[in-house]
Amino acid sequence: MTNSNSIRMNLTANSVENEIRLLLSVPKNKYATMVLLEGIDDIKLFFSLVNNENTYLFESYGGKLGIKNILSKFTSDYRVIGIADRDYETKNIPKLFYCDYCNAEMMIASNDDSLSYTLFQITSNWLNISELRTRVLDKLFYLSVIRKLNEEICWGISFEEVPLNEIIINHNDLYRIITLINLKNRSNKLECDRISLIESEVKRLAGQNYLNYTNGHDFCKGMLKELKNLYPHTRSIRCLNANEFSCLFRMGYVKKYFKESNLYKALESYQIEHNLNIV
Repeated sequence: MTNSNSIRMNLTANSVENEIRLLLSVPKNKYATMVLLEGIDDIKLFFSLVNNENTYLFESYGGKLGIKNILSKFTSDYRVIGIADRDYETKNIPKLFYCDYCNAEMMIASNDDSLSYTLFQITSNWLNISELRTRVLDKLFYLSVIRKLNEEICWGISFEEVPLNEIIINHNDLYRIITLINLKNRSNKLECDRISLIESEVKRLAGQNYLNYTNGHDFCKGMLKELKNLYPHTRSIRCLNANEFSCLFRMGYVKKYFKESNLYKALESYQIEHNLNIV
């Protein structure tokens, strides 16, 4: 039986901290865990993956930074933890648990059974998951490298209006991709020194595990484009949009798959150490 009250909704960034303090003070919550998540999509994902009879799920209302800020107010209480995308971070924060690889989508995509099941529901065919996943990751490689450097060096490049379809079509041409990004960042272009860094990073990361630095939204859009190329005459696939695909993609990731992840193992170890029941 699920506990509908385990998801704390309709709060604000300012009221989350007060709500957590209130719940921690309730005697029946002595062994309950307050889990901070980046956004509502993560709450929807983890609601079925954690033990929601013994956890409360909160949106941070500030992404990963919001989680860190709230955790800093509860450093001495082991019942308050966070779960977030690692993205390109290398530093570990006490009580902040990261999804496997770069983000939640990459954690899901890494699981052959989950990805195979989801794509079967969409296509009614058992596809070669390893080959398809590799193809999508390869086509996003140059974009992923640029995203990674942009985050690490704080270039301030916006990717919002960059046409992903054009990126994928030109996935073998780094300089065409740079041009496409520059067209949407006319006052903050990738030039000279930045391009040199991109070229060096491309050489360094080529052949490594691309799950570690591929953006989750890019991957979902890229995978959907591959499916539409494979099934151009199937109306249900042709009409599927990126948001709908992303929802199906996450819904296919159930607890038996989650148990294979490093994140699950870390949460399991933490709950044993502190006599909690998170997963």
